[in-house]
Amino acid sequence: AGGFAALAAGHVLDVDTVHAFGPQTVIERRALEAMGDMRWHLALHDAWKRTDLLPELLDLRLLLASPSETIHQVHVCAGCRPDLLHADRLEGMDGVLVHRHDCDDHLPAKHCRKIGALSTMMSPPDPVLLSPEEE
Repeated sequence: AGGFAALAAGHVLDVDTVHAFGPQTVIERRALEAMGDMRWHLALHDAWKRTDLLPELLDLRLLLASPSETIHQVHVCAGCRPDLLHADRLEGMDGVLVHRHDCDDHLPAKHCRKIGALSTMMSPPDPVLLSPEEE
């Protein structure tokens, strides 16, 4: 759940930008079953037994609806159905940009590196020069 965790932590910490590659956007059992995404059922089984988890911790659509200045960059392979289903759940939300890359596996970061785009998107923006009174 690396991409899921990156999006959630970036949102809660109100970072400038977070990039997630092929992230799940929901880890709630019924939602995953409705999507036909059974890839992580064994890994999530123990979490689903817990009764103290807030719904926002299982569904990024709920968490990302809360105010934040974070730009959530979601990268998916256009030919990977599970990735698309998860990305489609967030598309159109404030602060969410979905990037569909020309690949068909669950490896959009590898594709971006191969075409030379990964280093550009991970480069920090030019620093803003502050006057002494702003520092």
